[in-house]
Amino acid sequence: MSAVAYWFRHDLRLGDNPALCQALAQADTLLPVVCLDDSWQPHSPWPFARLSPARQRVRADAIAALDAALQARGSRLLVLHGAPQQVLPPLLARHGVQRIVAEDIAAPEEQAQVAALRQAGLTLSTVWQSTLLDPANLPFAPAALPASFTAFRQRVEAAGVRPPAPLAAPDQLPPPPAAVDWQPLPVIDTQPDPRSSLPWHLPAAHAGEAAGQAHLQQYLARDLPRTYKATRN
Repeated sequence: MSAVAYWFRHDLRLGDNPALCQALAQADTLLPVVCLDDSWQPHSPWPFARLSPARQRVRADAIAALDAALQARGSRLLVLHGAPQQVLPPLLARHGVQRIVAEDIAAPEEQAQVAALRQAGLTLSTVWQSTLLDPANLPFAPAALPASFTAFRQRVEAAGVRPPAPLAAPDQLPPPPAAVDWQPLPVIDTQPDPRSSLPWHLPAAHAGEAAGQAHLQQYLARDLPRTYKATRN
């Protein structure tokens, strides 16, 4: 039996998730996990917190929505607190998980986490899915990226590069390993800030995959993309 862990990072969704699809193709049992590493929060090198209360609330809402979607498909989300390179190796060893799959993120801290996990002996596969177009399909190397979007668009269109069709969310998920010590989901009780331009405390601005799709649909239904070029400025 192949036991696989799927490490949710910025991709708190089931739909259009190539990395998750790769994990499902390998797994007889699947352990969905997310790591909340807030140990740096009071010690930011800047004179402000790296994660505001509003952002923490948005993240908590997205995690709750993801857990509900997983439970509807026969699974569940395990929430860990701490740096991934510290909390994931003992967890996977305890449950006999042979490999872990996650999205690839082109940022120094996120790349350092992946490197540390591999150095700890984990078999970790990462999948790029953070852009509409895969960098490998572009008609130029990333180092030769055009300096403006217009030049980028023109070269991409001339090469006939198109985004792939979105992947559907799985209808069912493999069961998680037995005897997992499930942890409570994060709860952030914050008060709305009247200075904020994002009404995150209102239902229309709730986070999560379904809420994001609903927001996109209402935007498209109002035909706003057709006037974007004229109104964006």
